[in-house]
Amino acid sequence: MFLTGGFGMTKRAWIFGLLLVALCGGGANAQAIFVTTCGTVPAGVANPVAGHQAPTFVDTTGKLCVNATATITFETFDAAFPAAGLAIGLNDGANLKAWMAAIALGDGVNGNDTGAMAPWLWNGTSYDRWYGDKTSGGWVNVKAAVPALGITPTDRTITSATGASQQMMAANAARHSLLIENTGNANCGVNPTGGTAAIGGAGTLTLVPNGSYQPRVPTLTAVTVICAAAQPIYGEEN
Repeated sequence: MFLTGGFGMTKRAWIFGLLLVALCGGGANAQAIFVTTCGTVPAGVANPVAGHQAPTFVDTTGKLCVNATATITFETFDAAFPAAGLAIGLNDGANLKAWMAAIALGDGVNGNDTGAMAPWLWNGTSYDRWYGDKTSGGWVNVKAAVPALGITPTDRTITSATGASQQMMAANAARHSLLIENTGNANCGVNPTGGTAAIGGAGTLTLVPNGSYQPRVPTLTAVTVICAAAQPIYGEEN
């Protein structure tokens, strides 16, 4: 094609049209080619060569042909848990569980079925759920044994008195309290400073039957008592 004459609007239009044809490759490669089956190149189309332009292919339903594959497997809840990577769900230790059903399961399972909102505790090897119930709330099992509250008193009972002054308790610098009770049927005497006990004597307190002596601040010295022969008198200290 030759253009003659002045460089007017007609020539400009022709040049513009030629540029469009050149840029678009004549229109042939801009079209998609329909194929019966994706992945095959029709006989009338040259096989693509690396570095060259190639047409796109569309199957007869209008779907673009791409070089990709995807596999989706649908499993049934409460069926055996599938192989890794085949489902989105929760494992109750044996079967596939839906999220909400799994969260509602009891404490008899391994903890793999619990949603992220459940509290977890570390046992030194793995995580497990925190036990609890509607009545008591969270259960707590103290790891170390709790020592018994208070101190068990030491029994100083005399089951059969001699009838004379005798020591019931030796001196004890660690004594915190003491209790003496007349469990017999006659009066007894208590000397809290460890001197000779004598009913009615100086420094001796008289206990009537069922009477008791329990000072708010105990003495740390020995304690002596006197009761009728063979009579019992109860005592303890701590």
